[in-house]
Amino acid sequence: IPLVAKFASFVTDLTKKNTPITLKDNTPPAPPRFNSLPDEINKSQINISGNTEEGSIVTIFINGLDNEVISDNYGEFNLSANLELGENIIYATVKDQSGNKSTDSKTYVINYDNEAPEIVINSPTDGENYYGQSQKEIEITGNTDPEASLTLNDRFITLDDSGNFKYKYSLDEGENTLNFKAIDKAQNETEKTITVFFTP
Repeated sequence: IPLVAKFASFVTDLTKKNTPITLKDNTPPAPPRFNSLPDEINKSQINISGNTEEGSIVTIFINGLDNEVISDNYGEFNLSANLELGENIIYATVKDQSGNKSTDSKTYVINYDNEAPEIVINSPTDGENYYGQSQKEIEITGNTDPEASLTLNDRFITLDDSGNFKYKYSLDEGENTLNFKAIDKAQNETEKTITVFFTP
């Protein structure tokens, strides 16, 4: 009987040694990382993408509303989302397959602006005529969105802090077409064309 008991004890110990030990994952994942996002946009819909641990649940918060997506086998995630006019605040968290949750990601602020900048030309007026060498060079004045970039016939014009501008322009003989183009930070674009005439 003692021999049988020893053998049974040996088998039990052998079985315990071959039993795998499973350790629970309690380590929170790193916050998800976004791919490049614009500061300004002129469309209501945006694609938000990034990467994290594979097979994780990514919760993307846009203006306080949550949207869940699951990262693929490479840890990449994508979400097509709608924006509100004005500022949109975006950040995310991730929960891994063990249920561990990350801290918040970096917060992004995206301004959705769909309004094109206005171009006002104070001088000259459309169709205006100039005569003689003393009027060959004219001063063009006006204003637009102070944060826009403004060109005249593809040449950049400097704006002051209020969006006002003054620009010296040398006229050619006959008809002169002045094409203004303003593009704001959200890439909204406005064009305005006037024509003036010069007789030497």
